[in-house]
Amino acid sequence: MIVAKISAALAALFVLSAIAGLAAGVDTRQIGQGDRLMIRMPSEPAISGEYTVDETGRFFFPITEHGLDLGAIPVEGLTLDKAEELVIRLMSKYYESPEVNIEFVAYGVRPGYAVSIFGAVLDQNSHRYFEGMKLLDALIKSRPLPDADISKLALFRGDEPVKYLDIRKIMDGTDMSANIPMQAGDTLIVPYTQPVLKMKIIVLGKVMNPGTMFVPEGTQILDLLGRAGGTVGRAAVGNIYVIRVIDGEPVIINSDVKSLVKFGDLKENIVLKDGDVVFVPETSRVDIAKVIQNLSLLNLIKSTIED
Repeated sequence: MIVAKISAALAALFVLSAIAGLAAGVDTRQIGQGDRLMIRMPSEPAISGEYTVDETGRFFFPITEHGLDLGAIPVEGLTLDKAEELVIRLMSKYYESPEVNIEFVAYGVRPGYAVSIFGAVLDQNSHRYFEGMKLLDALIKSRPLPDADISKLALFRGDEPVKYLDIRKIMDGTDMSANIPMQAGDTLIVPYTQPVLKMKIIVLGKVMNPGTMFVPEGTQILDLLGRAGGTVGRAAVGNIYVIRVIDGEPVIINSDVKSLVKFGDLKENIVLKDGDVVFVPETSRVDIAKVIQNLSLLNLIKSTIED
């Protein structure tokens, strides 16, 4: 359907904004995913406004009250002037000499306009860079974890040597000199703190994630089950076995986690030791001697002694 030709008077209201955009100079940056664009269209002022480029590199105009549907507008990789030409070409099917002005409102997260943060942070991701962005701005966006080591952040910037940053004084407010300006394209690695001691524990049987685990010293059996993803199926939580080698011989320690959870019987929350094997059976009627024999054949008990 051909929409009525727009009046010259209405078009004139938008000419000044287009001229103002040209006076500021031609923006040669390419449009990318996540960018927000301000699009002014005197031919259809009702659909002038902000639009975000989606993950397919397009944005969509709404259907107008005249029933005009321009569909998807593919603009990724185009400069602003090329995007204007594209929209003008589409609008020319319905309007005589349409006016279109497109400007950047904000940049999305894309190479060259982002700061990437990885490691001991809740949001490991690339974050949109903005003018004046500083180190603390980037950290607030990524939300460091409680076990983040903030004494040795690693900053990778272009071809420069890696720079290590200690931000402990920033965090307590005594020295803000390390709150350096960020640059687009920076990558920041936030390391984890290393526990003084980590124990090697093997957890087997009816748990979500059986296998070898390295846990902090002082870990108790309930903590271990949580780290293993919890029990599954018909786990006999009332009769869990901790197999511990003492003086070269395997010793069985029973833990009734059912009583621990139901009645708060804290003596059942056994403190584990380095080299323990924790076995969660499917039934309380299990031949634990045979289990120990199988573990010995698989070299699991022996490995806990030697490693």
